[in-house]
Formats: sequence, structure tokens, C-alpha cells
Amino acid sequence: MSTRYTANGDVWKPEVVGPVIWDTVYNMLALLDSPAVSELGAKFINGGQQATFPIFQGVQGDFADLDPTDTTGAQPDVTYSKMSYETADVVSKIIDIGLNNTTLEDAYNAGDFGLVDATFEDVATKASRTVDQYLVTKVGTTSLSYTVASSGTMSRSAVIKAKTTKWGDMSRMPGIFLCHSKVYGDIQDEVKDVVNTYLNTSVNQAGTVQLYNGMPVVVSDACPVDGSSNYTSFILAPGAIGFSYVREMSYSVIQQLGDRNVHEFVLRYVSTLRRKNGKDLAIKIISK
Repeated sequence: MSTRYTANGDVWKPEVVGPVIWDTVYNMLALLDSPAVSELGAKFINGGQQATFPIFQGVQGDFADLDPTDTTGAQPDVTYSKMSYETADVVSKIIDIGLNNTTLEDAYNAGDFGLVDATFEDVATKASRTVDQYLVTKVGTTSLSYTVASSGTMSRSAVIKAKTTKWGDMSRMPGIFLCHSKVYGDIQDEVKDVVNTYLNTSVNQAGTVQLYNGMPVVVSDACPVDGSSNYTSFILAPGAIGFSYVREMSYSVIQQLGDRNVHEFVLRYVSTLRRKNGKDLAIKIISK
């Protein structure tokens, strides 16, 4: 991530502050920038407090035998399919930052780019952590859960069993593996001697696990840990999470008494966990 968002000679434009931080959040979040998350296409309603988004319910029914000798013109057994719309409450987050004796615009015009850039970076970091926790909490609502046998640590065998028992014949779908850093250490230890092949599990020359049982690995300490040291990891199909910034981060300055200024940043977003063939596209795996 670049630590310089402004440059001498640029014109200060408050309306672009939000998009700058918005882009930074995407750059900082591995999960948000992964194939597991796709654009939801949400639209504001009710004054921006709620959002609607399209959901494809799927084709009901299946193919049936066709009798080529049937010429009676009987009424066909029709399967109707359509897009429907769901409504969800918009998540709104706000952060107020106090600056004494200046505003970001004044600091910028005075050439104090260090203060401006540091503020942007810190707000973006806080926003990314907020969104990260939100996305992990959202995938945690999946109805599909698998617990590693004998209270064991994470293993490739557990991943295989979780996919096959919970997704059935959909287990051939590609996936993304999301885990806590502790679980990441366990899988590093498990596969440290595995030969590096594209579809296998391996530790690369940098000492990181790029693929785990063929799945790209995403690490986030927002993954749940309970009081019994049970760690929850996730297998996510591509597009498992629909996510929209329903309003890019807004920015405004609120003047206070004593030449003090509060800089207010507001972030709003919404998401949903998608399904396919009646099954959630996320699986929880609980391990030690």
C-alpha cells in the first residue's frame, strides 16, 4: 500500500477522499479482494437505511422423460424461474477524528502532506479491519458446519471430508480457504515438506502456503476463536459473498469552539451469503 495519496500541485478535493480510502480498503483486504467476494449490486431505499439486491432463486425441478410419440398436446409441466429481490439493513460506521488548529485541507494547502497521508492511512486501516470483521461474521452465518474429529488440528483430510459431506457432488467446486493465523501455522507445519505442485498443497520459497488442498489461502484473525480454543475456518466458493459499498465513504469537517475541527468519515455497506442448489456457498470447519 502506498503511504502517499497526495502530491504537491494537486488540488484538494474533499469529494475524492472517500474513494481514495475505499480503494485502499480493497487493496488491504485479502478476503474482499478475493474471488470469494463479488459485487452485490445493492441499491438504497428508505432514506439509505436499507438496501435491496437481486437474488436468483434457481430453476426448480429437473429434466423429465419425454415421450416422442405423445401428440396429445398435453399441458407441459412448466418450471418458472425469476430474479427476486431481498432487503437488508445497511451497516453504517462512523469515525470522528479531532485535529487541533487545522483542517486536513489547511494542512494540505500548507504542504503538510505527512499529516494528511497519515490520517488517510489510519482511517483506511481502521475501515479495512471493520469490513474484514463484518465479512467474516457474515460467512459465519452459514448453515454448513464440520468439526474436525477428535478435537484435532486442521488437516487436508478434514478439508476433504468437510467439502464432500457438506457440498456433496458440488464439492468439485473450486474454493478459497479462510483461517486464523494459528490455524495457518498448523497447516504450514503440516505441509512444510510437501512437493510444490500447482494443484497440490505447498510451502513456497518465501515460507508461505499459497495453496491448501488446491485452494488459495486467506488469513484473518477476525476468524472466530471461542473460550475452549476452538478455531473456526471457512471454505468459500467463488462468489460466496455478495458485497456492496452502498455509499462510498463520505467526509466532512465539523468546526468546534476554540479553533478545533472534527473530521467525520462515514462508511456504509451491505452483504449477503449466496446459495447454489439450495446450499450455502460457505462451510465452517471447527478445529483446535
